[in-house]
Amino acid sequence: MTVKSQVWRVPVFPLADFVLFPRVQAPLHIFEDRYSRMLEDVLDEEGRFCMATVDDATPIASEAMPDFHRVGCLCEVSDYSRLDDGRYNILVTGVSRVEMSEVISDHPYRQVDARAICVAGLQDVSSEDKHVLRIHSEQLVRNDLEPFAVSRDYLRGLDLESLLDTMAFYANLPVEERQHLLETTAMDVLAAELVRVYDE
Repeated sequence: MTVKSQVWRVPVFPLADFVLFPRVQAPLHIFEDRYSRMLEDVLDEEGRFCMATVDDATPIASEAMPDFHRVGCLCEVSDYSRLDDGRYNILVTGVSRVEMSEVISDHPYRQVDARAICVAGLQDVSSEDKHVLRIHSEQLVRNDLEPFAVSRDYLRGLDLESLLDTMAFYANLPVEERQHLLETTAMDVLAAELVRVYDE
């Protein structure tokens, strides 16, 4: 029997130089009117939308409606504050890798059908890679005074899949390479890639 993956019809928020991963929290500042409207609409429902990464090949004439990579991350609003001028500061949490198909939108923002992408191979990550990744994760520890800190206790509490996605999010890589990591759905392959990245 074929199991169908879940599909959500949600707004999409394309950003350049930003790749969100599942189970990762990230702060965002919403200042464009259309995305303030988007946020107001999603807060009235489940608080979910898709983060997409703008394709670098987008022509200048299309910057208002940029092309974006079709694999992105469904996220949900974990916290938010509305500023006096109508802008928002929000905290989002990644939910799932998704494949996005754009649909006609009658809103000022764009919408997609987002289909969950299943990941595989977690049980095939070698003990050696697990050990190396735990050691390298120490590089992610941030000063607790920073507004978005990653502490040792937080990292130690992560299961392996969450640790892999967290390390991919913080990897010191060009955006296209981080997009490649998001599109890597075999967790043993992702683990090997991250060992290579953090060893360099």
